[in-house]
Amino acid sequence: MPQMSSMDWIILMFYFLSLYMILLVNLYFMLKINLIIYSSFNMKFIYKNKW
Repeated sequence: MPQMSSMDWIILMFYFLSLYMILLVNLYFMLKINLIIYSSFNMKFIYKNKW
């Protein structure tokens, strides 16, 4: 196994960090969208029950 320079390590770290961030952002947006859809359905349900 060849010795890796510090530059290679930094690039690798940035690469994994960016992947991780993309995953987190995707999860966050999915949760937000699900919450919005869920709350809108709940609102419709509440309005239907009211009237």
